[in-house]
Amino acid sequence: MKNVFFVLLSILLLTCADAQDISVIRYEGSSTIAHFIKDAENTYQSAKFLINSDSESSGGEKAILEGTADIAGVARVPSANVLGKGVTSTLIGWDAIAVVLHKSNPITNLTSEQLKGIFTNRITNWNELGGPDLEINAYIVDDQSATRKVFRAAIMDKHDYTNCKTIKPDSDILNNVANDIGGIGQISFSFLSLKNDQIKIISVDGQEASVTNQSYPITRPLYLLWWPGRESTSSFAKWTQTKQAQELITRRFIGSVQQTVGKRGKLMVFTNTYAVEEGGAYYYPHESYDIFTADGRLLKHVTNHLEPTDENPSIVDLPPGQYLLLTETSKKTDGEKILVTIEAGETTRIEINKSERLLQLTDKAKPILSDNLRMYGDFRFRGENDWNSRRSDGSYRDDRFRLRYRLRFGFNYKLNEQIAFGGRLRSGNTQNPQSPHITLGERLPDDGVSIDKAFLKVNTKNWWAWMGKNNFPFWKQNEMYWDDDVIPEGIAFGGRILLTESITLKPITGYFTLHDPAQNLSLDPSMLAGQLTLNIENRESELTLSSGYFNLTKISDLGFQEVNHTLDYGMLISSAMVNLKYKTPITLGVDYITNLTDYSNDSLVTFSGHKNQKTGFVGSIQLGSLSDKNKWLLAYYYSYIQKYSVVPFLAQDDYVRWDYGNIAASRSSNFKGHEVRLAYAFEKGFNVVARAYFVDGILKRKPNDADIETSHRIRLDLNLNF
Repeated sequence: MKNVFFVLLSILLLTCADAQDISVIRYEGSSTIAHFIKDAENTYQSAKFLINSDSESSGGEKAILEGTADIAGVARVPSANVLGKGVTSTLIGWDAIAVVLHKSNPITNLTSEQLKGIFTNRITNWNELGGPDLEINAYIVDDQSATRKVFRAAIMDKHDYTNCKTIKPDSDILNNVANDIGGIGQISFSFLSLKNDQIKIISVDGQEASVTNQSYPITRPLYLLWWPGRESTSSFAKWTQTKQAQELITRRFIGSVQQTVGKRGKLMVFTNTYAVEEGGAYYYPHESYDIFTADGRLLKHVTNHLEPTDENPSIVDLPPGQYLLLTETSKKTDGEKILVTIEAGETTRIEINKSERLLQLTDKAKPILSDNLRMYGDFRFRGENDWNSRRSDGSYRDDRFRLRYRLRFGFNYKLNEQIAFGGRLRSGNTQNPQSPHITLGERLPDDGVSIDKAFLKVNTKNWWAWMGKNNFPFWKQNEMYWDDDVIPEGIAFGGRILLTESITLKPITGYFTLHDPAQNLSLDPSMLAGQLTLNIENRESELTLSSGYFNLTKISDLGFQEVNHTLDYGMLISSAMVNLKYKTPITLGVDYITNLTDYSNDSLVTFSGHKNQKTGFVGSIQLGSLSDKNKWLLAYYYSYIQKYSVVPFLAQDDYVRWDYGNIAASRSSNFKGHEVRLAYAFEKGFNVVARAYFVDGILKRKPNDADIETSHRIRLDLNLNF
C-alpha cells in the first residue's frame, strides 16, 4: 500500500513540477540522510524531492544502480562495486551514533568495552556498571540500517549482537527506551531532534556526542550517490558543499565537510612488489598505482618508491574523503578499482596481496620520521675463481681464488610528496668505481669507504628530476655498457606518458660529469644523453622497446686515474625485452650498441684494426625470477663487445680479468663470450647467485701482440638486503 502511495505522490509532484518548471529528484536510501533532504527542501529552491527511506542504505545503492532513484543516500562507505560502475559519490558530512538511556538511569558514561559487554549479553544488569539493580534491555535498529553495522564495527570488535531487540523503523528506538527504565539503544544523531523528556544521551569513552566533537568514537561518513550527466542531480550534489548547505548539515550531524577543511590524512598502499637487480643485489620496491576521485577522475600517479632500493611504499597526503585506487597489477589483469576512505589526522594503510584481495588497516598518523625516513643496506660475500686467463703476449696469468665482500648503507628521506633526498655509503677503493668489493686478507685501502650517492629528487604527477649523484637513470636490462656500481653525477629529468592503460612512453634526458681531475666543469669528461622507452604490458606478456643516444666527451683511454689521450663516444643503444608471464616466466632480451664517432682520422687510435671496432651485441634468455622467496632463475647471455663500442671502464667488470696494469679499473671491451647464471632466493632479500664466464678476445690489443686474450671465471655470491 505504501509503495502505491509513493507512486501516486510521484505522479502528482512530477505534474506540479512541470507546471512550475522545477526539477523533481527521487531520493532513496538512508533514513539518516533523508532528514537532511527534508531540511534541504525548504532551502534549496531548484528542485522538489520524492523521499523514500524505507530501504535504508543498501536499498539506496540498489535503487541508484537500477535507475529507480535519481539520488541515493548511504550512511557508510559506498561499496566498490557501485562506484566501479561509474556512479559518483559526494561526501556531505559525518553522522554520530548516539547511545541513549532512560532519563532515570544515573549512568552518564560508558566505555567501548562496557558497551560491547551489554550488546553481546555478557553484562546483563545495570548494577554491574554502578547503576541500579535493573535488567538491561538492549535495543538495536534493523539489519538493513547502516547504523547497526557502523555501531558493530566501532564497538563490537567483530562480535555479533546477542539477546538484543530489533526495532524498525529507527526512530522507534527512542520510544522504546523512553518507556523502559532498563533500556539502552543505538540511534543516529540525526533522530535526536525527536527525543522526549524521558531519554538522555550518554558519553562514550568520555566523549560527548555533539555537532562539534569530532573525537566522538562512533561516527560514520554520509554520502550521496548519483549518476553524472543529469544537471538537476549534479547541481544539488554541488550545492551540498556550499556554506548554506553545510549550515543545515551541522544542525544534525557531527563533522561536516566544512569542519574537516584543511585537515588532511595520509595513505600508504602496500602494493605487490617486483624484483630489481642493482649491482648484483635484488631489491623489491612496491609497484605504482593511480589514485582517482570517487567520480572516476585521475588525481595522481604514485610511483610508490623513491628509488629501486626503496622497499617501502610512499606516503601520500590527501584531503579527507573517498578515493579509488588502480594498481599496475589490476591494469594488466582487468581488475577493479579499490575503494579507500581517508580520514583527517589518520593514516590509512592498505595491503594488497598477489591476488589483489585487500586488507585495510587504519591507525593514527605516525611521527614524520618513522614514515618518511627509510634506511636500507646490503651485504655481499663472494667467492671468485679465475683460471686459464691468457695475456696478449701469449703468457698466462696465475690462477686465482679469492674471497671478497661488499657493504653498502643508505637512506632516503621524503620531505613531502614532491621533494626527497637520499645518500649511500659504500665499501671499496674509490679509485675503482666499477667495484665496491674488498678482498679478504688484503690491507683495507685508506679510503675504503666513500659516498656512493647524494642526491635531491623532485617528483610531480608524471615527471621527475634529480640532481647530485644517483643511479644510472636510463632503462637497461644488463650492465654491458654501464656497470651498476658506476654512479653518475649530474642532473637527470624524466617522465611517464600514459598513451593507453597498457602502453606507456618514458622519456629521459640528463647531463653528467665523469671523473673530475681537478679541472673546471667545462673541461671535465662528460655525458649528455637522452632515451625513449616504450612499455606495452598485459596479463600475458610485457614488451619493452628502448633507444637512446649517449654522447660522451673527453673520455680517457686509460681508466679513471690517468689520461694518456681522450676520445669522444657517440653511442646509439637500442634494446628490446619480452617477458612472457608463464608460471615459470621467460624473459628474452637483445641489445644493439653502435658508436657513431668516426675514428678514421684519429691519429691517437694507433691500431688501425680497432678504428672500426665500434659495434656491440648482447642476447639473453632467462627462465624464472627472484620475485619472492623460494624462487629461482636460470639465465644465459651471449655478448660481443668490440673495442670502442663501449667505454671499457664504465661497463661491467664481470666477464674478464683484464686491467690496465697499475690502474684500478677493468678493461671490459674487445671480447666475445658467454655467461651462465643460476640463482635462488631463500627470502626476498636473501639469495645466492652462481655465475660462470667463458671469454675470448675479438682482436689483438696491438699489431705485434702474440695472441688474443682469454678469460675464464666462476663466481658465487651470497646477497643479503636489510
